[in-house]
Amino acid sequence: MIDLSVVGGEPGGYVVAIRAVQLGMSVTPIEREASGGDCLHCGCIPSKALLRHVAVLKLVHHTADFGNSVSRMATRLPHHDTQAAIPLIQWPEIPRPSLYMRWSSL
Repeated sequence: MIDLSVVGGEPGGYVVAIRAVQLGMSVTPIEREASGGDCLHCGCIPSKALLRHVAVLKLVHHTADFGNSVSRMATRLPHHDTQAAIPLIQWPEIPRPSLYMRWSSL
């Protein structure tokens, strides 16, 4: 028996679903698109990962300012094809392994 259905798997929806499971409810989250929404797949999280990557590259580029040298630096920045990257993103684990959630599609 399902105690709660949560419509929408974006940050608000999955937080509600995870908390309900922690409280012992049987939950069925429903999401038409990929779970996690824009924030997880093409907004905040990928943007922050790219910003961190660029910050590290900038630091390495300026190592001479600190008395170090880098003779050669090569990098490949990821392509901005978020749709191709979505299958590589893992859904966050539920905090307690004994809990069960089933995702449904519309």
